[in-house]
Amino acid sequence: MDAKAAAELLRPSVCAMAVLGLGIASIVFGINILSIPFALAATAAFLICGGGNILNDYFDFKIDKINMPQRPLPSGRISRKGALYLFWIAGSVGLFFSLLVGAAFFAIAFFNFIVSSMYAWKLKKTAIKGIFVAYLGSSAFIAAPFVSGMPANVFSSALLPLIIISFFGTLGRQLLMDIRDIEGDEKARAKTLPLTIGKKPTRIIASLFLLIAAGLLVLPYLQKTVSVYYLILAIPAILITLYAIMQEPAKGERIVKKATFLVLFAFLAGTVL
Repeated sequence: MDAKAAAELLRPSVCAMAVLGLGIASIVFGINILSIPFALAATAAFLICGGGNILNDYFDFKIDKINMPQRPLPSGRISRKGALYLFWIAGSVGLFFSLLVGAAFFAIAFFNFIVSSMYAWKLKKTAIKGIFVAYLGSSAFIAAPFVSGMPANVFSSALLPLIIISFFGTLGRQLLMDIRDIEGDEKARAKTLPLTIGKKPTRIIASLFLLIAAGLLVLPYLQKTVSVYYLILAIPAILITLYAIMQEPAKGERIVKKATFLVLFAFLAGTVL
């Protein structure tokens, strides 16, 4: 098996974002990110996210031949059978590490494993696929309080804005991706939102979700749960998101991804400084 292709299937940048989100949410909630429980949780999050990405590419083989022919599977750099083995290894090891963290964290990890698997198999061809992606994108913030193994109020004033911002930002970005991938999805007989209601209405909805996420970015500062250093990165993230909305979907999606990283670092700066 081509190690480089296998690593590419995991999509490390996407998984790193999940780990980063888990880390920042843990810091916000007062959890020591240098502890063994967090190291186990971060490893679990990375592997389960990676497993979902692999299975997604496995079922997207025909679509990616059109939309993303350079990816490992459609390019022939790794076999579908090899990818399936890699999925089971990543998922199983990830779930094992999540169990070592605690029962509550394992429950969320197992639920995410099921959701991501169902998404790759069936749900991604539906008009509401973005909701599942948005949940998975925000689930790291939901799971963070349980890294300590203690009952926690997930919907605390510190974490709730982070969860909501992540949900709407991810949902908006996913809709832009659906517009970008409309040609391959149509040939695969998928029923994504752009194929159901059209590109223009979907773009309007995506823009609305992104505007909600951008507007809510000021909330943590107004609640005084973060310091002024948060604004130094949050304000540029808002402006970048507004700029992304004005671009064509494929470019806008890439820009939103960069803004997402900026938002995560804004929360980090506002919490530790």
